Amino acid sequence: MNRRFVPFHFDLNPGSYLGDAEATKWVKKNLPEFSGKSVATPPVVFVTPDGEVVGKVSNYAPTETLIEQMHQVLDANPKFNQLSAAEKKLTNIARAQMLVDLQKYEEAAKTIAGDSSDPAQYLLGHLYRVRGDWELAETFLAKVKDNNLLDDVRMERAYRFWSANDFVGLRESLEDFPTESNRYTEARYFEGLALYHQEQTGQAKKIWNDLIKSSKEDRWIYRADWAHSEAGQTKRRTSFSSSGGGSTPLGRIGYMGSSHPDLKPRQ
Repeated sequence: MNRRFVPFHFDLNPGSYLGDAEATKWVKKNLPEFSGKSVATPPVVFVTPDGEVVGKVSNYAPTETLIEQMHQVLDANPKFNQLSAAEKKLTNIARAQMLVDLQKYEEAAKTIAGDSSDPAQYLLGHLYRVRGDWELAETFLAKVKDNNLLDDVRMERAYRFWSANDFVGLRESLEDFPTESNRYTEARYFEGLALYHQEQTGQAKKIWNDLIKSSKEDRWIYRADWAHSEAGQTKRRTSFSSSGGGSTPLGRIGYMGSSHPDLKPRQ
């Protein structure tokens, strides 16, 4: 998302914590159905820099649907999908990482084909892990010897346990993960999932809560906060008010919408 889109969120109530008077004016003009005092949850709206609406997707849509809509928006508006001046100067490895982020996997692999360096071997391993080709991913990950990348390799390998629903193996693969690692929050989040799917909800929530309280906010902290707020609930809340106090470890009012995908029964 961050390669081609600029995420922006705000509250339709200008007086709330995330209130934005100018953004609310734009909604009233361009999306009048969401300009009332009490409205249904608005969709995710894709807007050009000059304010033209070029796509929408339900706020409750699964990740796959959201990403597909993003691709459709870029395909229909190719001028917003061009290489920037900075991107044209990227090294092959950085360019390949960008292509992976844009889900152009074949092009990414070709960009670093023949590069025997550890960063290239790791990126190829990551690329094939994302695609679910575990055997090919391992052939590249096994070649990585750079100590600075070993935590990354360890985390990439852990995903195979997650994919196979081997929650005992998943937890064992992530125990005592270095706190200074760039993959620490990710590892602890999945360690919590391993416990949760072994019906150890209390221990999972403790891991997530401790992680949230001790780490800087990132994508895994947000996901852990969501998981913590939903795990163990007997009945999900279906309405929220932005004027109320926060109830999650991050102080959020809640996560209305679809259920947390990582907490659903695994098959």
